[in-house]
Amino acid sequence: MSDLPTRVFHWVVAVAVTGQLATGFGGVMEWHFRIGYAVLLLLLFRVIWGFVGGRWSRFAAFAHSPAIVSVMNDLCGRPHPDHLIGRTPLGALSRPEPPSRRGSRH
Repeated sequence: MSDLPTRVFHWVVAVAVTGQLATGFGGVMEWHFRIGYAVLLLLLFRVIWGFVGGRWSRFAAFAHSPAIVSVMNDLCGRPHPDHLIGRTPLGALSRPEPPSRRGSRH
């Protein structure tokens, strides 16, 4: 189920961005521009591959319709989103409630 062109694209972009940083901070602007053009060509390839590539590389595979997500949630036993109204457990951890000021001497 792997898509070799997409995997190669991701690794080459990672190397190119590292090269962009190195040449940008190093002042080697000629290579900085060359690598920048290479990144532009890579992005152009990815846009084209997003329409004609393998099943998992196509943009249509990125998002699911709400109906599909609802069926998947029902099959997996996940609660309906209406049951999650309010603060979720992760939300409770991300922003704790302020302490009560009752009894405070400030």
